[in-house]
Order: sequence, then C-alpha cells, then structure tokens
Amino acid sequence: MKKERIARKRLNEMYLFFEKCEKESIINDKYKFGKKFEKRRGTPTDWYEYYGLFKLKNKKVGIDPKRFQKKIGLDEKILKCMSMRKTTYYYPSKKNYSDYWVHSFVDEINEIKKEFEGKYKLFIEESIKNFKKPEKLCPADSFDYACGILDSDEANMWANYENCRNEFIYISEIVELRNSLYAQFFHIMVSKIEAVSIKMYSHINPNYKKYARDCLYDNINIKKLSSRDLPSFKHHDKMYSIWNFLKHNNMSTYQVLKEKFPEILISKEYSSGNLAINYVLIDDKLIIDLLNGVKTYFIEWCELNLDENYERSLWDYEKWFVNQVKEEIHFINNPLEIPFYL
Repeated sequence: MKKERIARKRLNEMYLFFEKCEKESIINDKYKFGKKFEKRRGTPTDWYEYYGLFKLKNKKVGIDPKRFQKKIGLDEKILKCMSMRKTTYYYPSKKNYSDYWVHSFVDEINEIKKEFEGKYKLFIEESIKNFKKPEKLCPADSFDYACGILDSDEANMWANYENCRNEFIYISEIVELRNSLYAQFFHIMVSKIEAVSIKMYSHINPNYKKYARDCLYDNINIKKLSSRDLPSFKHHDKMYSIWNFLKHNNMSTYQVLKEKFPEILISKEYSSGNLAINYVLIDDKLIIDLLNGVKTYFIEWCELNLDENYERSLWDYEKWFVNQVKEEIHFINNPLEIPFYL
C-alpha cells in the first residue's frame, strides 16, 4: 500500500508539472520537482504520460484511468471496467487487436458478408440478367410451312410448341446457373470460416491429429460445457449441414437436413446421387442470416472456451490506448491535416 501511495504521489507531481508546461512556456522555479521531469518532454512520445499512458520497463503499457479520462475521454462502461483493479495502473489484457481470436472470426465473417453484398450478389444478378433469351418464333419460321407441307394452323401450332419448349429450356438453364453460382459462393464462404476455425483450434490444441466439427463443439473448457448448448449453435450446425449435403450428394446428409432444417429443402423427394444444389433453397436471405448467426456463435464460443468478451475486446488491448493518445497529439500538432510535404 505504501508503494502505491508513493507511486500516486509521483504521478500527481508529474501531472502538475505537465499542466504547468501546457499553460506557460517557462517553468516556475517554485515547482522544485519540475527538474525531475524536464528531460521528458522533448518528443511527442514523452508526453504519453501526460495523458495517463505509461510504457513500463517490462515492455507492458500501464494506464492511469482517471488521467486518461480527463485528457482523452472514456466511455462510462470502459471506465467502470478499468476501475475494478487492485493495482496503481490498469494493464490491458492483450497487446494488439489481433491477439483476440474472436476478432479473427468476426472480421473474416464481416469481410465475407461485404464481399457477397458488394460484389458476388451483383455478379449473380448481372449474370442472370445478361443470359440470352431465346427468340420468339412465328409460323413463317417453319421450314415445312415455307415448303407447303404445313398449313397456317399447323405452322402456328408448331411455333407455339417451339416457343414453350424454348421457354422451358431457358428457365431451366437460368435456375441451374443461379443455383450453381449460389452453391459456389456457399462453398467459398464455409471454406473460409473453416480455415479460421482450424487455425484457431490448432493453436489452442497443438497436439490434435484430426480436425472435425466435434472438436469445435465439444472442446474441453474450464466451465466443462459443450458449445452445442450455446443459443446460436443452430446457425453453425445449419451452415455445416447444408455444406455437407452440397459436397457429398448422398442420402445420409439429405436426411440430416430434412430432420433438422426441412424449411430449406424443396418439396420434391431426393434420390441418392442427384445433384444437391437442385434441392436446397439457397438465396440472399439465407446467406446473410447464416453469416449473422455464425458470427454470434463464434462470439459466444470464444467467450465460453477462450474467456474473450467481444465488447471488451474492442478496447482492452494496449494498441487501442496508444492510438488514442497518438491521435490526440497528432490533432494538436496538425489540426488541419496538412500534409508534411507542403
């Protein structure tokens, strides 16, 4: 306790010195302690302590919450979290934003969603729009009518039949193209999500030999709970069930979908070996709903298995505080954002 009181006293002395420097260009000699800190105001980084940010000898960053709140400003929730400590400084849980696994999942899913809405969705719409429609035939287009083999009524029947046949082929090709493009994106989407999952799981379990969804779902954690009990588990399970059916085109994967998620299947009964993309109702809404649901699942998963709170992870790392101070100093030095070369 005595050490903490001494540390707090030194902090107050230094803050008083910096406040004096801010108001006057000449340091008043009556502040005897000013000489102790005079050498520490040469560069912008020397002023970090003025804002309550300290680079310590152990290479960590310590934060004085009250000072930081006074000079930079903090949300009340953040300040409350930082105040629940037993040390002089507040020490962020991580060094960088990327040190949180939850960000790897959330950022990847946000990027997939952005790519779908900004590029792939428009590409699908444009591909269908530009698909060439068959020309409408008339009786005069019949070769037999031109040769006198068919009369006008027969030629008209021929034209109607050919138009209906061409329209059916056109619609079938459009449906096939649409299903194919959505299935391709779905494959890419789930592959990217699985890649992050494997990377994360191999990091926390270096000795694992074979990865499967059960590894992710039943990961042994401190709370000894299964991820299958998470509220958003159904979204992850639904995504993988669809993916398995699209990949394997067999009856067992179809039965899983039919039992768990019948709403995404067409009413036509499936036969093993048929192309799965023609039996699943994949559309924009399904993809967006799955991405949002799976993002929630990974936020809950990381909190359960890695003790990472997503809301707290947005600020509870050293670089966040350093960047706040850097931005403040930069604004003071260059409020008009004038380029250095002008």
